[in-house]
Amino acid sequence: MVTAFFVPGAAKGQGSLNPFKHPKTGRVIMPQDKKVKSWRERIAICALEARRETLSEPVAMRMVFLMQKPAKPAHLYPAGKKRDDLDKHQRAVLDAVSGILVDDDARVCAIHAEKVYSRATPGVAIAVGTMEERPCMEDIHRALGSAGLVLVGNEVRWRDA
Repeated sequence: MVTAFFVPGAAKGQGSLNPFKHPKTGRVIMPQDKKVKSWRERIAICALEARRETLSEPVAMRMVFLMQKPAKPAHLYPAGKKRDDLDKHQRAVLDAVSGILVDDDARVCAIHAEKVYSRATPGVAIAVGTMEERPCMEDIHRALGSAGLVLVGNEVRWRDA
């Protein structure tokens, strides 16, 4: 069965780690963004609450990132800011669910991800299942519905709005 859940909060992309040598000690330092770390922790907590089992077989994932809609958006879909790279958002989710929903993120064989505007709350809807189950948009709608949200076209709104 597909595990689907919603994580509220502004998505933080996990960039490439660029290690460097400390100028005085010569030790290799791996910088970590504290905001990304807390975002991954939030995803992990929600994944633990939603988890049915930890999958150890080929996995498919679907993610819909809800981005706060600006007053005057330049595009129909959220695009154009380096810090909002979709692949970096996916990387943060994969690292967060590894060991919780899937034993290793190397087991993920298929990913479908998109960004949409949200008039309600920012966050991410995540659905994880086996390759045979292949999470679909119905699973994403179920995850959003559990948070009182609904996807209408390319925009997410509160269900009652």
